[in-house]
Amino acid sequence: MIQKDELRKILKSALREKFTQSSPDEIRSLSLAALENLVTIPPLRTAKMIMLYIELPCEFPITPFFVPLLNHPARRVVIPWCDGNRLRLFRLASSDEVEGQDDFRKICFERLAPGAFGIQEPKESFRLRSEFLIEPQQLDLVIMPGLGFDTACRRLGRGKGYYDRFVTTLRSGVPLAGVCFDEQIIETVPTEPHDRPLDYVVTPTRVCCAKLDLYG
Repeated sequence: MIQKDELRKILKSALREKFTQSSPDEIRSLSLAALENLVTIPPLRTAKMIMLYIELPCEFPITPFFVPLLNHPARRVVIPWCDGNRLRLFRLASSDEVEGQDDFRKICFERLAPGAFGIQEPKESFRLRSEFLIEPQQLDLVIMPGLGFDTACRRLGRGKGYYDRFVTTLRSGVPLAGVCFDEQIIETVPTEPHDRPLDYVVTPTRVCCAKLDLYG
C-alpha cells in the first residue's frame, strides 16, 4: 500500500493539474454539482450550526456553498482558524444577515483578513467578541477539507493534524462530511489508530457514507 506522504504528493499534483486544465466556470460548475449532492445528506436537513472552511488555492471550492446553505431559518455558518496548533471557531454569518451574494461578500470583507497559510480568517478585532465565538460542542455538522478520501469515508489530510485534534473536541455523534472532486476518491486511504472516518464524502457525482456508497 502507498504510504500517506507519497499519496499526498500524488494528490497534490492531481489537484494542481485539475485547476490548470479546467476553466473557472468548469470548477464552479463542479462545486455546485457537489452542493446539490451535499444537501441530500440527512444531517443537513436539521443542522443549525454548520462548520465549513475557506479553501486553499488548488483545493475543492466550497465557498460557493455558503450563501445557499444560509438560505435556511436560524442557520449559522462557522469557519475554523488556526491558533497555534489547534483550530478555533468563528461564526462567520447567520441566515438573518445574508439575503444574497452581495451581503455575504460584505460580511467577508468586514470580518476576514489573510492569516495563517494565506487563508482568510477572522480579523483580530472580531476574535474576542463573544457573539462570534463558537465552541466545538455547539456544532451540528462539520464539513472538512482533505487531499483524498475513499468510499469508506476515510480521509487523508495534509499531515498537520489540525482536524484530527479538532474532532476529539466535538460532542459525540456529530456528523462529519468531506467534499472533493471525483479524482480525489482513491481505492484505500491508509489509516492509523487515531484516524476517525467521516460519515459522508460528497463529490459532484456521488455521495458515499461510511457503510454504503449511495450514488455512483
